[in-house]
Amino acid sequence: GTNMRQTKSSRGIALVLAFLMMFSCSPLTGLAAETDYQEPQTNNADGEEVSVSDNEDTYGGITMTKPDEIDGVYQIASVENLAWYANALAADTTLSAKLTANLTFAEGQTWQPINKLKGMLDGDGHKINNLQITGGMGLALVKSNYGTIKKLTVASGSVTATGNGAAAFVYQNYGLIFGCLNAADVTANGIVGGIVASPQQNSAIINCANTGNVTAATYPYAGGIAGSNQGVANSPIINCYNTGTVSGGESGGFIGGITAYVGNSNIENCYNAGTVIYRDGGVLIGRAANTSQIVNYVKNSYGLVSNAVNTGKSACYQTTNLDAATLKDEAG
Repeated sequence: GTNMRQTKSSRGIALVLAFLMMFSCSPLTGLAAETDYQEPQTNNADGEEVSVSDNEDTYGGITMTKPDEIDGVYQIASVENLAWYANALAADTTLSAKLTANLTFAEGQTWQPINKLKGMLDGDGHKINNLQITGGMGLALVKSNYGTIKKLTVASGSVTATGNGAAAFVYQNYGLIFGCLNAADVTANGIVGGIVASPQQNSAIINCANTGNVTAATYPYAGGIAGSNQGVANSPIINCYNTGTVSGGESGGFIGGITAYVGNSNIENCYNAGTVIYRDGGVLIGRAANTSQIVNYVKNSYGLVSNAVNTGKSACYQTTNLDAATLKDEAG
């Protein structure tokens, strides 16, 4: 009887061990891990706990580093901080940031345009050096701006689109660009500007300047400040100037020192001192719907007519048909 009890006891222990071994090797043990899993954590230089992904993930091939935050505004002190901010905007377009230092892109680094900005990007008087953007179309530091970009300089670099639409700061501007300067070269098939490619209704470009070369390779519309204001109401360009060379392809199109086309929006207190090379265009604006729009919407703005280089037949409405005195009189 004793031997039988020992045998039954041994069998029971064996069954329990087998049961435990079966579940220790089974994927079902992952159920607890899935329920309780937390992303691995590490500590930054200040001893604050941050996720590993903040340090190891990339935005457009650039390593992201989370910037400091003061009163809800991210403090951008490096290209890596800017990459983190761009990535964060994908989830919340209202985030705001301020540069606290000049930023320099390393050789070989290219920038992936921020898709949409509804907050504020404040350059605080700082510069971005060696900004390089390449791609198909709609290229700029920010693709669509509904917020404010101010007091920022793109000091060097190039923006090159194989399609239409390129600028240093914004491709489509629905907001405000204030106190910005571009010195980078910008090239696209067409719709290309030093500051903004395509202003939209109820936007504004104020106190801005372009010194970089702006080139429309084949398609219409290139301007030192904005690509085109055609058909857009209430999108003024105020207190701006261009000294860069603005040129267009031999296939034609409208080229202007400030903008390629003036519609129902003011061009006020602006001047162009850069060379404008065009087949259809003008030294200040490329074209207006009619002469009255030059009188009504171009205010106290001038262009150096001697800097116009006409490579073919000119458009009907262009400021190079007017001498400097007439342009001043008609512009008011």
